[in-house]
Amino acid sequence: MLLSEEIKITSFLNQEPFSKTEVLLGSSTVNECLYKLFLDNLPKNDFRVNQNYEIKTLRAKGLSLLKKEILKSLETNISKDDIFNLDLYSFENKNYKQNLTLKAMQDKVPIIWNPYFEPDEDNNRIGSPSFLIRVNKWGKAQNTYIPVNITAGSVVKIDTKRLNSRRTKMKPISFLDSPYFELRQLTYRAVKVQKSSIFQLIHQWKILENLGHAFRMNGSIPVGVIGIEKIIAWEDLSPFMDEYEDRFSKSVHAVTLARQNFPASVARVNPVWISSCGQCDWKSNCRKELEAKDDISLIVRSRAKNYLDFGIKTISQLASLNRKAAYILSMKINIDSLVLKSNDQVLSSCVPISVLVSNIKEVTILHSVGIYSLKDLLDIRKYIDELLPLKSKNLSRDIELAKLYKLEKLSSMPILVRSSSYPNDFCIPKADVEIDIDLEDTGRQVYLWGALVNFTSEIPSTFGFSSGYFPFVTFGCKDLEEGNFQQSQYQEAKNFENFWKWLKKIISSAIEEGLTWNCYYYSPAENKWLRSCARRFHSNPWGLEIPSIEEVDDFISSPNWIDIYSDFIYSKFISLSGLGLKSMAKFAGFKWRNDSMGGEESRLWYQKAIQDRDFVVSQENKKRILAYNEDDVRATFILRNWLNTESKSLLSILDL
Repeated sequence: MLLSEEIKITSFLNQEPFSKTEVLLGSSTVNECLYKLFLDNLPKNDFRVNQNYEIKTLRAKGLSLLKKEILKSLETNISKDDIFNLDLYSFENKNYKQNLTLKAMQDKVPIIWNPYFEPDEDNNRIGSPSFLIRVNKWGKAQNTYIPVNITAGSVVKIDTKRLNSRRTKMKPISFLDSPYFELRQLTYRAVKVQKSSIFQLIHQWKILENLGHAFRMNGSIPVGVIGIEKIIAWEDLSPFMDEYEDRFSKSVHAVTLARQNFPASVARVNPVWISSCGQCDWKSNCRKELEAKDDISLIVRSRAKNYLDFGIKTISQLASLNRKAAYILSMKINIDSLVLKSNDQVLSSCVPISVLVSNIKEVTILHSVGIYSLKDLLDIRKYIDELLPLKSKNLSRDIELAKLYKLEKLSSMPILVRSSSYPNDFCIPKADVEIDIDLEDTGRQVYLWGALVNFTSEIPSTFGFSSGYFPFVTFGCKDLEEGNFQQSQYQEAKNFENFWKWLKKIISSAIEEGLTWNCYYYSPAENKWLRSCARRFHSNPWGLEIPSIEEVDDFISSPNWIDIYSDFIYSKFISLSGLGLKSMAKFAGFKWRNDSMGGEESRLWYQKAIQDRDFVVSQENKKRILAYNEDDVRATFILRNWLNTESKSLLSILDL
């Protein structure tokens, strides 16, 4: 326990209650775990374990630089007189900044950069958006505003392989040369705005509403989000209001009780494992508590509530559910109609299932879980009925993860198994010339394109290319840190030109020599940045030969551009340590030279490589980055060969 169990609860109840109105929560707190909020606000928090603050500082710096780039784009594309930039003023106190923000809104300034709202003490809110955009409604000047937030993540979907998916939501966007919310000028793109960004904007919009300057439009509440694409994605807040209010009220409750020094058990605040726990200062403490309770969130994370509502609290309970029944449910096979059909035909229980099912795919699915006869179907029906109320599309996968968790606990080692959908003809295409590609980026630009070339057959001496690792890297983007965006973009564009020319030349040479070729990649980052570079640099002022967006789209949609993760890993394997390249390549026996590092650490190395005044430190970090990238492409090569061979002997989840 964080607080001694000997402390009498009545002593807390007799204390002078902490005033709820004194609790002021920022816009990001509603996205935080309630347990973290509770622990952060306890009078004593000796159990905190500080994480890598260099990484946190790097994230903040990256976001700050992105904001500077967006401000410069706005100032370039629209009149500076239309932008009121509060960064230009020095503030001795917050009241002065609040007054300037209010005056700018009253004066109907089109764009207010870095505004500052006075705290909404009555409603426990504090916080401000990145900037405000005034609304021109039906040609009449208004002093209502739309809040816009800048996020360091991606907002616009740019993976062409999935743009035609039914799940893709086309939403209105605006470009920075015309950032206003004008219905006639809006275009539509495939957009994904994270719910965390939406909740932050609701929080800020409600403060703006309290000030009398919030905009509504026929029941909808438009707000803007800008990611690294530097495009404003417009989102409607109204469908998310109730969920926000529920989460916010719980957050206020948790903070209030923590400041009154209530124990977590009385405050009814419990730890839960979610995706952001890996970066939390309290993760070690929480993990121990959750493992001791065999808590289901260790497996299903944010989906835990779906199971808790049905009394399933532990991993053991989840593992005990019938996985075969869950799998049949996930494949949407109508068991009731098959049973009715059998009753109509008065069939024997021994009749093969193929008599009832005409769809060959459904027969194959039923056979895969051991249902060969009508009797087998009737035996499993009761389990299906038991699982129906859960209505979880992830139920089958969650049960598999729970069973794997119990097995790992017994063996004390990571385990990889094949999923039930693992195909018998599983094979990653091979070629005479194989190129594995991986990139490194800062979150705003790509500074390294790495390629590993391998030959699987005898190559003519006239081919002109050798096998090995080829890095295309620029460490000349220091100007970005100093605000010289033009020079920084040139460095990135020139490096991309070199990489693209080399790639196209080796491909064309292979074709001329009558050789087959394939390129392999592991994450959607490659598609995203290939398209980003083409979009940003095709029409460049430096005379560089940059491909058009259409040329890049043709390349990444070709059968020779092979997505290892989406096509050959995802849904085909199950691992508690994840299905990322680092996890999967370790199962294939590959070891990184720097095993503890990841993408964010490489960004930290990059900052040291370009900024550290010590030449030795700078060179060491440059070598680190190149070694890390080379290991990534070699890991991809080792993994895909292992997938075609040794992975075939892995146990199936059905064997557990």
